Amino acid sequence: MMETKKGAIELSANMLVVIIISLVVLAGGITILFQFVSDAEKFEEDLDVRTEAEIQRLLSQEGRQVALPVSKATISRGEHRLFGLGILNTITNPDGNKETFVVLVNPATYLPPQSDPEAAGDPEFGSWVLYNPEPVSLGEQESTSVEILIDVPRTAASGTYLFDVTVQKSDGRPYGPIQKIQVDVK
Repeated sequence: MMETKKGAIELSANMLVVIIISLVVLAGGITILFQFVSDAEKFEEDLDVRTEAEIQRLLSQEGRQVALPVSKATISRGEHRLFGLGILNTITNPDGNKETFVVLVNPATYLPPQSDPEAAGDPEFGSWVLYNPEPVSLGEQESTSVEILIDVPRTAASGTYLFDVTVQKSDGRPYGPIQKIQVDVK
């Protein structure tokens, strides 16, 4: 009888040790997960700051009217990517009025993967694009950044999707060269 109680106490003590170790490992795993998430958010913020700095560099130092520093991305199905477009107003208005610009993002072309040249792309890939279509007013030598989000649905076919990014003045005439966004869906 004494042996049974001793065995039961040892089993309970062993079980308690295993539970404590499991909780410590779980807490450590959760801590590491939160560290990865916060590092990823910090990296994304840093990337956004670097993209904005590159837009400003292209506009001010190189004098570009329109700049899209990052124009290519590989995006998995169900994920999205943010692109930054910069606009610099180089137009001098004698009356001092601001110039109004409109950004248009249109689907251009679908290129199937080389492994399946007969594949059909998503005919509605223009709906993947989210941006603010409101006109932007800028004074002479003022600049702004416009965010363009490409949100690839889970049902998208693999391949390369090209989007034309056009900036137009209020009268409909193009301003600066047409920019291209290339999205490779994997």
